[in-house]
Formats: sequence, C-alpha cells, structure tokens
Amino acid sequence: SFFARRGEEAEMSDDPLQLAWEVLDVARKIYEQEGGDEVRLSDVYAFLGDINLRNELFDASLSNYQSCLALREEVCKPDDRLLIEIHHQLAMAAINHATPDRVAAIKSYKEAVRVCELRIANLDKLMALPDPAAPDASVPDSSVQPKARAGVESEKNEIDAIAEEMRARIESEETVDPAAAGASSTGGAANPFGVEALKALAAASGLGGASANFGAFGPGLAGVDAAVPVKTLGVFGKKKRPPADSTPAVAAAGEGEGKKAEGEEPSAKKAKTESLPPSDNKTSGAATPASTDQPTVV
Repeated sequence: SFFARRGEEAEMSDDPLQLAWEVLDVARKIYEQEGGDEVRLSDVYAFLGDINLRNELFDASLSNYQSCLALREEVCKPDDRLLIEIHHQLAMAAINHATPDRVAAIKSYKEAVRVCELRIANLDKLMALPDPAAPDASVPDSSVQPKARAGVESEKNEIDAIAEEMRARIESEETVDPAAAGASSTGGAANPFGVEALKALAAASGLGGASANFGAFGPGLAGVDAAVPVKTLGVFGKKKRPPADSTPAVAAAGEGEGKKAEGEEPSAKKAKTESLPPSDNKTSGAATPASTDQPTVV
C-alpha cells in the first residue's frame, strides 16, 4: 500500500528533517484531497516552510508560507495570532534568502505589527466589559477569548512586546537600506544583525574591503559564515627570546657596546644598556629581569 511504501522509505532515511518533511507532505496531500480543514492544512504549510527554511530552500519556504497565509486570511479573524506568526515567518524567509528581499521583509513585518495593534485594541475592548471572563463576553470580529482581567493584561503585555521587537527590526532594516523603507508601503523589518548591517557598520568604521568579508548570509545566526575560522587578537603574549644560533653574535655586540660605554657618563651607558635585548643586558653586566616569560602587551 501507499503508506507501507512510505514507511519503508522512512526506514531508509536517518535524517529527522527529511522524515518530518515526508510525513508533512503526506499530510498536505491528504488535507488537500479531503478538504474542509483549512486551519490544519495551513499549519502543515507553515511546518513545511519551517523545514525548508532550515534547509536553506528559500524559494520553497516562501511558497509554503504564502500558501499558509492565503488559507489563514480566509479562515482566521483579522486579529488572530496565527496571522502574526505567519507574517513574521514570511519576513524571515525574505530577509534570509540568498538574495534578500528587504522590501518584502519590511512589508511582512509591518503587517505583523498591524495585527498586533488590532489585537491589543480588541483586548482593551474585552477589558472594558463588566466581566471579561464571562462565557458570553466577546468582541465583534475578534478571536480574543473570555478571560480574567489579569489574563487579558498579561496577553496585552505579551503582544505589545512582540510588536515592539518588530518595530525595532523595522527601524534597523530601514537604517541599513533606506531605499527598501521607501519602497515598502505597508511595512515590516529584518534581522538587525544581518550581513548587510555588519557591512554597513564596517564601512562606517573604516573597515571595508577584504577585511569586511562576512561570509554567506544564512538562517540563524548573525550572518557570519560558520566555516570561517576564528582569529585571535593576540593582545597578550610572551617576549620572544633571540634564536639560539644568534646568541654569540648578539653577545659580542653587547660586549662591544659595553667597552665603548666605559668612557661615557653613567646615564648614557644606562641608556645604551636598556636599549639592548634582555640577553644583552646580562652580557654587559646590567641588571637582568627575574624572568623574561612575564606576559606583556604586544
């Protein structure tokens, strides 16, 4: 049977993401054929988009998220939190794409902020009711559910924090690319630590050019290629001793300096002695530090 074949194929794969994608794809086909459960089908599209985004299949991810959004706009109330989620995911897919689309990302983030603001306004309406927790308490054309005043206040704070985070991302992305801000008429934002933001910071600091190569921009993580080796700054280290084979020559030079300095004033002799390496100080009779292996700033 079909499911038996799929089970055999699953046993052959040990990649959890691959297995998850296969199961979700089967679920998608079933829901599309049977119909009548658009909410679950939209969830399946959202999960498929998440897996494709994780695998850096950006075009497939965007397609999945757009299908999810289309379904949720049909079945969800205008202030539903599911809409906030999918607008956020669309922005993430757009900005993490191999060729980032900041205009689309900003637009999606602003749509998410708009839904947040609408939900907060409806929560205020629920709070204004005599008993927000009453079973019949409701707000027209809203997905908010009856709950105690403390619960309403808690959700308001949560939604407000989400909206504020997205506004900060919008501001950051518009700072990086003002042209994208002007091209997006209905708003959103992007990763404030994206590769373009890092390049702009490097250029402003005079660190452009070859040293400003930040690697390929990928999901997760601050836009820095994980394959690039970490370089230490070398702030602290130890003094290097002269090579063993050069010691006689250096010592001879020290002795010569000592003979030349015999007729000079003590201050001049001291200045010449201190200018020599530690091994030369010892040769010329000057005080030798207790150890030449003490850390020093290089």
